[in-house]
Amino acid sequence: IAQEGRLNYQDPQSKGFLVYGLSKEGYHHRIQRSEYFYVVEIEKKVQGFLMCYDKLTLASLIEERHLNHEDGIVDFLLRQKEDFVFGDQIAVVDECRRKGVGEKLLGRCFLDMKINVMLAMYVGVLHQPVMNKYSRKFCISQGFEEVCEVENSDKSVWGMYEILLNFTQSQRK
Repeated sequence: IAQEGRLNYQDPQSKGFLVYGLSKEGYHHRIQRSEYFYVVEIEKKVQGFLMCYDKLTLASLIEERHLNHEDGIVDFLLRQKEDFVFGDQIAVVDECRRKGVGEKLLGRCFLDMKINVMLAMYVGVLHQPVMNKYSRKFCISQGFEEVCEVENSDKSVWGMYEILLNFTQSQRK
């Protein structure tokens, strides 16, 4: 799924795209590290995934130099005082787009965030050199708000989007 969704700068997709794809080993390493990784399967075939990290996992990935190319995004995240989840990648196969798979993935993540009393989630959406319009629209439709733009060392500009989950007093630890 991730390789099919890679950005082609000469012909950007209108369906959203991934900018920083990983090798099979890279995905395996991150999946093993994070309790916030989700997959939707239909008839034993992966239809979509969401890969996220909490603040501690993110710090570990930074220390191991697995996020070097995302330096502007990482700098923004490290300045956050509260605990958070960072939504690194979401991808859905073409035939399952606009059928609720992305919402289902995020919904499960939000449920786990509430269980772990994580109030904030951040995601980065490419703004330049090519605006990822589909991903931006999806994030906003799910309740995310743009909080700033950051620039990575590769000169790509990313919009940072945030959603704050609401808890009742009885849900707080």
